[in-house]
Formats: sequence, C-alpha cells, structure tokens
Amino acid sequence: EKRSAVRQTEDTPFGLRRALKTRAYWHMAFASICQVIVVSSVITHIMPYLSSVGLARSVSGFLATAVPLTSIAGRVGLGWLGDRLNRKWITSGALAMMCFGILCFAYVSDTNVWLIAPFYLLFGVGYGAVAVMRPAMVWEYFGRTNYGTILGFIMGISSIASIAGPPLAGWVFDTWGSYQGIWLIYAGLGTLAAIIIAGMPRLNLSHTNRTESFRA
Repeated sequence: EKRSAVRQTEDTPFGLRRALKTRAYWHMAFASICQVIVVSSVITHIMPYLSSVGLARSVSGFLATAVPLTSIAGRVGLGWLGDRLNRKWITSGALAMMCFGILCFAYVSDTNVWLIAPFYLLFGVGYGAVAVMRPAMVWEYFGRTNYGTILGFIMGISSIASIAGPPLAGWVFDTWGSYQGIWLIYAGLGTLAAIIIAGMPRLNLSHTNRTESFRA
C-alpha cells in the first residue's frame, strides 16, 4: 500500500494543543513509551544478562556493542522503504520484529547461544527502523510547522516513562535470579506497541484550504 502524506498548509498548522486532541497522537505516544522502556532495559542489562546465562564477560561486552551496529540496517533499509510504502505498517512491523527478537533473547543460554544471532538481527533492525520512522510519522501526520515541539513532547514523556524500565528488570533479576520473566513481559509490551501503531486512526481534517488526504 502506498503512503500518502498528511501535510497541513501554512494557513492551517498543527500546534501541540491541537495534536494532543487527536487519537493518532496518543497512539504514537503510547507506542513510543512501550518501545523506549523495552530498549532502555535491554541496552542497560544486556551485559549482565549474557553473563548470567554463562557467556564470558569479555564476550558479553563485545556483543553489547552490536545492537547499535545492527540498527544501522534498519535505519537505512526500512527508512528507504518508508519513503515508498505506508510508514504506519512498516513501524508496526518493526515493533513486531523487536518483539520476536526479545523472545529469542529470553531463551539464550550456554546451550542455546545461537539464539543471539536472530535476537540481534530482529531486535537491532527493528529498533533502527522505529528510530527513523517515529519522526517521519510525526511529520507525516502533523506537518512541519510545529514538528519539533510535537516530536519533543512525545520523546519527553517516553523518556520519563523509560526510567522505570531498567530498575524493574534489575529488581526482577535480584528477586528471582533470572531475567527471563521480564524479557517475556517486555516482549508482550513490544507486541502491544505494534498493535497500537497498527490501529492508529487516520486524521479527519476539515480545512478551508487545500490539504492532502491520508489513507491509513
């Protein structure tokens, strides 16, 4: 399905207050909150987790650097695809990739080390894609006039929410001696984010000036 952008004319810009009244904005915001919680927890705990399942600390440290590297493929590849297809579905698919990656991550052990490979491929590419799709979708839905304010508010509330993610993962490990439970919960959170984006409604715009239409 080809994408058709939502761009307001300069006479009818979206401000933050107006954006906050749309369902589409809150779909983006809640999905972003879920995604940032998951990413911050994985990045923070990847080294201690891999060490806890039997990998040498030197190996864990090396593997911890791989997520940003694999994310480049998602940023470039799916970013390119997002310029040609519907960004909403690409973002939802990228979040689903992260979910499946975390499921692989949850079952990594000294006997299932091979699961690290699909984790990095799915999680890294999905993470990179979401990183570039989020600002692109904000521009597509709300235009460029107040783009920085609208995107900044989404990222601000997401960052505040993400503070709870890494401590919660650490508490789960300290209490039960395993990260697996929290990774399964975060896989569910990633699934929720994918569903939220997939269900994001189109904007019903009524302008006196010419506005391009959006088809969800």
